[in-house]
Amino acid sequence: MPDKIKTARTCILVMTWINVAVAIMVLLLFFLGGAMLGASGEEGGAAGGVVFGIFGLIIALILGVMALVGFMTAKGIREKKNWARIVGIIIAILNITNVPIGTILGVLILIGLFDSEAVTWFEKK
Repeated sequence: MPDKIKTARTCILVMTWINVAVAIMVLLLFFLGGAMLGASGEEGGAAGGVVFGIFGLIIALILGVMALVGFMTAKGIREKKNWARIVGIIIAILNITNVPIGTILGVLILIGLFDSEAVTWFEKK
C-alpha cells in the first residue's frame, strides 16, 4: 500500500475513533442531563428529561453509524476496493468543516486518495 494511502486510511481511522469517543460522551452527557432534569422536581422536568435523553441517543446513534461507515471504509481501502476510495473522499469532504482537526485530517485524506499513485493502486486487482 502506498504511503499516501496509508496516511489517508490512518486519518479515516482517527476520525472514526473520534466519532466513537464523541458518541460516548454525548450519550453520557445527555443521559446525565436528562436524569438531572427529570429529578429536578420542576413541572414538566420528567418529560423534559426523557426528551433530552432521547435527543442525545439520536445524536449518538448518528455518530455511531458514521463510525461504522468509517471502519468499513478503512477496511475497504486496505482491500483495494474502489468504493472505499469514493466513500473516503466523501468522508474527508464532510469533515473539512470540523476545524481544526477535521480540516487537517480531511485534507490529508484528500491528498492521499486523489494522488495519481492511489488511482492506479485502486485499479489494480
